[in-house]
Amino acid sequence: EFIDGIDAIDLPDPVISLIDDNLNFELANSESDQATFSVSNIGEPESVLSYSATINVFENPQGGPDTNENYWSDSNSELNINSEWVDISDVASIYSFPSNDASGEILDIGFAFPFYNEEKLQLFINPNGWIGFEQDNESWDNTQVPSNDAPNSAVFGFWDDLNPINNDCNSCSGEVLYHSDGDRFVVWFNNVSHWPTNFENSYYDFQIVLHKTGGIDFNYNNMVGFTNSATIGIQNSNGDSGIQIAFNNDYISSNLTTKIKKNPSWVGINELENYSFSGDLVDGSTESFNIVSLNDGLPAGNYTAYLKITSNANFNETMPLALTSLEENLVLGDL
Repeated sequence: EFIDGIDAIDLPDPVISLIDDNLNFELANSESDQATFSVSNIGEPESVLSYSATINVFENPQGGPDTNENYWSDSNSELNINSEWVDISDVASIYSFPSNDASGEILDIGFAFPFYNEEKLQLFINPNGWIGFEQDNESWDNTQVPSNDAPNSAVFGFWDDLNPINNDCNSCSGEVLYHSDGDRFVVWFNNVSHWPTNFENSYYDFQIVLHKTGGIDFNYNNMVGFTNSATIGIQNSNGDSGIQIAFNNDYISSNLTTKIKKNPSWVGINELENYSFSGDLVDGSTESFNIVSLNDGLPAGNYTAYLKITSNANFNETMPLALTSLEENLVLGDL
């Protein structure tokens, strides 16, 4: 073969072979276990296999990580994420705003919400489609994140120039409601209007959901009109780390759920919270690594992550990792 005056070299082809133990763990509190994973090059003589292994909380992550190992994905990208909606209509409280750009009262979350290595106990709701943990910001002209020009220590469900019902109402419509059940805190922008200039007949029905585990959901129910000018994501208190899901684009649609999660603390490659491993293998050679797991006080239930293997042998496979956290066995004493 002759390309641009240079003889192309036909390199020997590597072929990948995988052998793994059971990647499903059942662990009681404080128990640990590990599974061995082996990668071999069974390709042509003198071939070199380059491979990488990564663990992620999502099967098809769409962005991340930030400095806190946060990633995001959505119901359009993950088979196991459904479009969700949390019905709080019978239990919610109405949140009051002094104006269309300023937050109202500070609310107790009802649990310690982990956010960039801090535990947040309180929050406020800004009428422009976001919630914050530190200081309010009346900026209605949204920007990219992370940035010090954006509100710090904040969760942006749909940061834009919104105009919910407030004490200084001018063409406002739509209430903002909230509710905590001790495990999750829901903020519901209920058919809230955009400021009308250039956004006539634009109304947004969406939720921001904070979970006790640290996960964040954005549930978009019925998004009508212009939806391509908002900022969606999170950022820390310094404005130097965050996740930007959307900024001034056509990402948003109705019946969409977007999730932000931190990579799991219960699993790693060779050690906990180490999420990557790579190597180069000549033909006939094998390399092994361990998938390690620890139940460090996880509530009883099922937990899932994903191990992705890629290589220069035209190989790309994702395998589920599962942990079942067991109830502690109760030992009855003599009566």
